[in-house]
Amino acid sequence: MSGGHHILLTGMFCLVTLYAQTPSASVVGRITDPTGAVVPGVTVKVTNLDTSISHQATSNELGEYAVPYLNPGRYSLEASLAGFRTYRREQFTLAVDQILRIDIPLEVGTAAESVTVSETPVMLNTETGTRGEVTTEDEIKELPLDGRDFSDLALLTAGVIPKADGADGSYAVNGGRADNTGFLLDGMNNTQRRNTGAMIQPPLEGVLEFKMLTSGFSAEYGRYAGGMLTVVTKSGTNRLRGSLYEYLRNDLLDAKSFFSVQKDKLRRHQFGATLSGPVYLPKLYDGRSRTFFMFTWDSLRQRNGKSMRTVVPSPDLLRGDFSAALDAYGKPVVIRDTLAAAPFPNNQIPISRMDPVALKLAKYYPAPNFLAGFYNYISQGTATNSFDNFGIKGEHNLSARDRLTLSTFWRPAHNWDPIMTSRSPIPFFGSTNDTFQLLSYVRYLRSLSPAAFLEASGNFSRRTNYQVWPYSAQKDWAAETGFYGGTRNPIAAGPPYVQVTSFMILGPAYDIPKIWAYNNYQYAATLTWIKGRHSMKAGGDFLRTQYFSRSYGDTRGRVSFDGRFTNHSFADFLLGWITSSRRQLDASGPYHLLSSYAGFFQDDLKVKPSLTLNLGLRYEVMKPPLEKFGAWAIFLPTLSKVVVAGKGNLPEEEFNYRITSTGLTPYVVRASEVGLPPTIIKTDWTNLAPRFGFAWRMFGSTKSVLRGGYGIFYGTSSLYRMDEYSDTFPFSVTETFSRVTSDPTILTLSNPFPLARRGFSGVTGTYGQEDPEPQQQYLQCWNLTIEREISGFVLELAYAGSKGTHLPRRYDINQAGRTYETRNVRPYPFFGTINVFSDGSNSIYNSGQFTVRRRFSKQLFVRASYTYAKSLDESSNAGGTMQYNFPMAQDARNLRLERGRSDFDIGHAVAVSFIWTPRLSRHRLARDWQLSGTANLYTGPPFTVRVSSVNYSAGEATRPDRIAKGTLPHPTPDRWFDRAAFPVVPTGSYRFGNSGRNILDGPGSVIINTALSRRIRLAESRSLQIRAESFNLPNHPNFNHPENNVDVLTAATISRAKNNRNLQLALRLEF
Repeated sequence: MSGGHHILLTGMFCLVTLYAQTPSASVVGRITDPTGAVVPGVTVKVTNLDTSISHQATSNELGEYAVPYLNPGRYSLEASLAGFRTYRREQFTLAVDQILRIDIPLEVGTAAESVTVSETPVMLNTETGTRGEVTTEDEIKELPLDGRDFSDLALLTAGVIPKADGADGSYAVNGGRADNTGFLLDGMNNTQRRNTGAMIQPPLEGVLEFKMLTSGFSAEYGRYAGGMLTVVTKSGTNRLRGSLYEYLRNDLLDAKSFFSVQKDKLRRHQFGATLSGPVYLPKLYDGRSRTFFMFTWDSLRQRNGKSMRTVVPSPDLLRGDFSAALDAYGKPVVIRDTLAAAPFPNNQIPISRMDPVALKLAKYYPAPNFLAGFYNYISQGTATNSFDNFGIKGEHNLSARDRLTLSTFWRPAHNWDPIMTSRSPIPFFGSTNDTFQLLSYVRYLRSLSPAAFLEASGNFSRRTNYQVWPYSAQKDWAAETGFYGGTRNPIAAGPPYVQVTSFMILGPAYDIPKIWAYNNYQYAATLTWIKGRHSMKAGGDFLRTQYFSRSYGDTRGRVSFDGRFTNHSFADFLLGWITSSRRQLDASGPYHLLSSYAGFFQDDLKVKPSLTLNLGLRYEVMKPPLEKFGAWAIFLPTLSKVVVAGKGNLPEEEFNYRITSTGLTPYVVRASEVGLPPTIIKTDWTNLAPRFGFAWRMFGSTKSVLRGGYGIFYGTSSLYRMDEYSDTFPFSVTETFSRVTSDPTILTLSNPFPLARRGFSGVTGTYGQEDPEPQQQYLQCWNLTIEREISGFVLELAYAGSKGTHLPRRYDINQAGRTYETRNVRPYPFFGTINVFSDGSNSIYNSGQFTVRRRFSKQLFVRASYTYAKSLDESSNAGGTMQYNFPMAQDARNLRLERGRSDFDIGHAVAVSFIWTPRLSRHRLARDWQLSGTANLYTGPPFTVRVSSVNYSAGEATRPDRIAKGTLPHPTPDRWFDRAAFPVVPTGSYRFGNSGRNILDGPGSVIINTALSRRIRLAESRSLQIRAESFNLPNHPNFNHPENNVDVLTAATISRAKNNRNLQLALRLEF
């Protein structure tokens, strides 16, 4: 189906969730008479106090009633039947995805008489085995939020922890990978699979509440093997309401960053407005109690400093004077002249021997400005960030039985990043990024009868990304640097990417420009009906995704120097003696089409008044990606061939020439020739996902519940991984140049791409799965929870666990042998490195979780949680955590050696939040003050000790040996672990190091945020809030991971820390 047809369907039909999940709440209960007998035929009316809209139900023959599809908000309840007094329950609040039980004891009398109950219903989950946490409107508005991103509050939920550094996604939830956390917005799919996060963040002022689901969800939810964040936006009411606000930050109020010599600059203005109410046009239309709207607007304008410790060459090194040079272990270095087979006299390289390209590139190195151990430079730059975030939502009650909801959110943004993580820290080599996000939906709800409901919906979402180095077109960079062979395309040109071991990187990031666009089209329908003891729901949905990207990775060229010729990496650089180089000759642009289908059935069975079973089954079909032009390849070990789907968008002659000119004709075959479909990968039709849960009100108590659940959740992988299937030979030509002789003049900066030393990505590339019938990844989740209400506090004690199966991972299946005799012998000798994604990783997670919460009462709200957990796996990300953990397996023949702690494993996590509105005095200056805060405390996640410069053909290993524990009793940023405990495997050993994966702990985190505010009443319906917020109040340094490569100068040291203390001031006008 074409994109145009999709848009037409979206406009003519309606727009809803891929999960068939409505962001609604329900009220259920049992009605009895004074003798305890059930009472059928009772009319129950639930009324929204803000819109005056009522919903009715009738108790069945078992005395049970249910009122579903209620928007979160404030409600009242009334139950009536002739011969009984009318029962009235005053104001109570419903949260997203909540099933609130209100049992009704009727008293004999007349309907004109009434019994009014004003006490708050017990806030226990008495109906499902789901674990999760609701964050209310008051918490979202009043708790301090760094960046005003409401989703950060999800980290206050037990079992939810931050993702590992460098990983895709957002949060890791109960052992699930961060790239498998799903997002819903008003029940609509809000997950973008490019790098697996939220498609769009609605303005905070427009968010009513959200729920972080962590375990035991019903069969309505699917497609992600992790947690689910479901957000509900505000709707209009019968009163016209609005707000204006400004949040301000300035570095004059901030503390200095830990590694900075001066404060980082900060100028931040976040401002916006909201307006909501009924649609009312005097003399034309009165939409009160029928038609409502909500408009939100939020904008940001920010300039903030960024800093990073690093190493630049000293003036002596730039002159070629290495007389004072030290190696990574602090020992003097003898600079060897490989051509003369002798040391350079006085350890000095004459300028006449220096490569002219190296001298030009060296001018980009700044002069040292700092000294702390091996670090001698602090890079500082000013980043800019701006966006305009809008949301419009309308609701119309067509009749007492029909409701229509329409909504659109959009967000253009622009930023400049001068210091990119794991790239060059020189601001000149930063990048600009322009993005656009959009989500639109329509939902139609029809009440077929008091016990049956039909929902139909559809959703369109889009996200685009345009990240570039802004100076590409400003110069002839080849003439400027003397480095020839890179692209001259004005969108991608620039200096090469230069990696000199132990020194800062030069050049724009190798992986930009990054240009991509992503569209989702989704349609769904759900039927809900209630019969006897059963509350049933069945539905299905269809999701279509279009994903286009344009990759320019390494088109400027990439070169590396590791010191193998002179014993010092910078000496190799000055001489121009390259260790390896690579370049991509042309940009690739895959266009992927993905389709998936799902159906589910869920039955919440009331076995008896105190026991409910949640029984569900979900069926999912996730069809493999189809590259529109056939630019798709995998490697099949059974054939020892690369299988391609087609020729891509290349002319037939060019496609054939690329294969024949590289001698690969016998080793490339088309999918149709070997009986495979155009997707090459076959569809897995066996994805059945059973769900089971229970909730037992222990011994009939209304204040104690035992709950539990089990389910299978099929997952998906990020779409950027698919780029690698298409961004490979022959669809994109990447040449690699590696030295195979001891002659350093074969590969130099002046001749970085000699044709005689060329290899292609066709023999060293990424080729997707090695199996055309891979198994779908899935997560088994289970939990058992005891919940108890005591004096207004709710206490939860829970065990939650999960097991991941067929999780994707990447490794080289063509790794050479590790003995001297087999050092150059590969399983598939006509190919070099063959990186594949397999489905062979597994995980196990176990945790104990404790939560205590007190909803607002007597001016105090408190919520606290503690999680003790352990997570193990062989790989924590489909592509590996690139920054701190080696993304491949060290030994491809024994993947079990990769078993270790997950990259995101955090043993202890504490989360606390509170809001306190004290009554200090009757004096007007002492009234309406509020203090609120959050705290997150984490022990450190693990990291792997590595070796950066490895020559496989010389028998070296990517991990060192471990001869001692390696930990220190009092680690510091200058020495986080004992590098002496990890000697590098000697050259010529032809074996692996015995050091394992993720064996050391990185730094923990302490994040404490507070807010102090006062609300000034301007009139009965208007108020002004003055607010001061502090982020990282104690200014605790929360360090990044240490340098984990033991063979570099900065090994075991830390160069970066997360945010210092920041203060934020705000004014909010509400009416």
